[in-house]
Amino acid sequence: MNSPVQVELGHNGRASETGLQSIRTALHGNTLALEHLGPFLQYSNSVLIAAERRCRTPRDQAKAEVSYGKAVFLFTRMR
Repeated sequence: MNSPVQVELGHNGRASETGLQSIRTALHGNTLALEHLGPFLQYSNSVLIAAERRCRTPRDQAKAEVSYGKAVFLFTRMR
């Protein structure tokens, strides 16, 4: 299995243009998955929020690993 594609999300659940390009590249050819990026990013943001709630200290960095299509994505928060 390939290593996860790393993507940073803002607190509003949006990815940067670089992150979106990484997602599109990983999902190349999967038009159904590409058509539904909005709900996928919303879901990923909710998983990341849940991970942030479990962090014990402010220095802990929450991570959310989400599979979508045939790719695995590792989401972190934008700094």
